[in-house]
Amino acid sequence: MRLAFIILVIIVARAFCEYPMFKYSCKEEFGYFNNIKYYGILPNEVGSQDVTTKKSSKNAGRSYAMVSFYVKVIDDQERPIPNVRIQGGLLEEYILSHNGQGGFQTFTDENGMAHVSGKCDGVYLFTAIKDGWYNSIPTTIRYSVDNLINGMWQPSDLTHKIVLKKIKNPIPMFQNSFYGKLSIDTPVGFDLFTGDFVSPNRKGRNADFFLTYSKRETEEEKIETLTITFPNKGDGGYRAKYNYGSEFRTAYDASAKNEKYISKMVFHRKTRFSNEKGWGGKLVRKEFLVSEDNINAKDEYLVIRTRSIVDLYERHISSYYSQIYNNADSGIEFADGNLSFHWRANPFLNDRNLETKDEYKPSIIQLRNGGVLYGGIDRSPIYPEFYKDESVRKCLVVFLDDAESAHLLPLVLDCCNKYGVKPQLILRMMNQKQGEVK
Repeated sequence: MRLAFIILVIIVARAFCEYPMFKYSCKEEFGYFNNIKYYGILPNEVGSQDVTTKKSSKNAGRSYAMVSFYVKVIDDQERPIPNVRIQGGLLEEYILSHNGQGGFQTFTDENGMAHVSGKCDGVYLFTAIKDGWYNSIPTTIRYSVDNLINGMWQPSDLTHKIVLKKIKNPIPMFQNSFYGKLSIDTPVGFDLFTGDFVSPNRKGRNADFFLTYSKRETEEEKIETLTITFPNKGDGGYRAKYNYGSEFRTAYDASAKNEKYISKMVFHRKTRFSNEKGWGGKLVRKEFLVSEDNINAKDEYLVIRTRSIVDLYERHISSYYSQIYNNADSGIEFADGNLSFHWRANPFLNDRNLETKDEYKPSIIQLRNGGVLYGGIDRSPIYPEFYKDESVRKCLVVFLDDAESAHLLPLVLDCCNKYGVKPQLILRMMNQKQGEVK
C-alpha cells in the first residue's frame, strides 16, 4: 500500500512539472544575477557563442535566427572609449557570461565600436565593462517575430550607444534606510547622521529637515501630502534625474548654485475608493492609486543641503550634502503615514561629492554628554577590538556633540595612533542654536 502511494506521488509530481501553468517553476536552477535567482533549461554544452542555437525538445518552439548589431561606447563627454569588453548573449548566456562560464564577448576598437553577431531567439542582452569605469546596466534588445526575414532578425546592423562613467573619487558615506510612523499634521525633525527622528522621543539630536504628513479623506478619494522643510538659512534641496545607462546613476557632485536649493518640497499621492464584490457577493472597499508626485514615480533622486551656516549678509559659508534615492523603485513612501526612504549622507563638511560605493561605509564614534557612543552601544574609547576592526581602518568618523565631551577626544586619537587607525574626519556638530558651533 505504501509503495503504491509513493508511485502515485511520483506520477503526480511529474505531471505537475509538465503542466504548462507550473512548468517554469520546475526548471533547473542555473544561477544568480543581481541577487536574483533565475531558473531555466540549459543546453548540454556551454562555452561557445552558439551555445543555445541547437534546438532540443526542451526549447522547441523558440525561433532562432541571426542577429547583427553594433555597440558604440563613449564617455559623458561623447569621446570614444577603446578596449571595452562587451559581453552577454541570450538570458542564459548573459548570466553565465557574468559567472565566467560562457556567452559571448568582444571588445571595442579605437573608435569605441564593437560588432556583435550570432543566433538568438529574439531577445539579446549585453553589458559594457572596463576597469576603472562603472559598468553599464544590462541592455536588452528585443525583436518581434513579425520582423524575422530570411533567417535574420530585423532591423539589422543598428548601432546602440552606451555611455560609461569613470570611477573618480568614491568616498565613505552614511548609507541607511528608515521606516517609521508619521502623525497627521505634526512636524517632526529627522537626523540623517543618527538615522532617526529627533529627541525627546527618539535618538536624533540635530534636525537636518522636518517632515509633515497631511491627509484629506472622503468616501470617494484620499489625498496625502508629505512636506519637507529645512531649519536653517542656506538649507534646501532639489530634484535630479537619474542616468540609467550606468551603474552609477547620479551626478558626481551636488550643485554649487545656491538658487537651486529650495527650502520647501512637497510630495503628494491621490487614491480613489471603489466598492467591488468579493467572496460570497459581499462588497469590499478597494483603494486604487490615481496619481503620485514622488521621486520613484519620476525616476528622480533628491539632493539636499543641511546644517548650513551663512554670514550676516546671508552668504553661504558651510553645509553638509546628502541624497535621498530610489531603492528598487521605492523612493519616499508615506502612504497612511508609514514613512520609508533611503539616503546617503556625505560626512565631510562642504564636500559636494555624491560618489560612493556600497562597501564604503564609515565606522562611527559619537562623543556625547561626557560619554562615548559607538554603533548605538556605549563602549570605552580604548576598547581594543573596535580599533582593530578592518572597517575602522578604512574610515573612522568622530562626532563631537557637545563641549562637555571634548576631553574624550585626545583619548580617541591616542587609541587611533596606538592601533594604526587614521580618522578621516572629526566633525564638530552644530549646537541647537542657529549658527553656533561648539
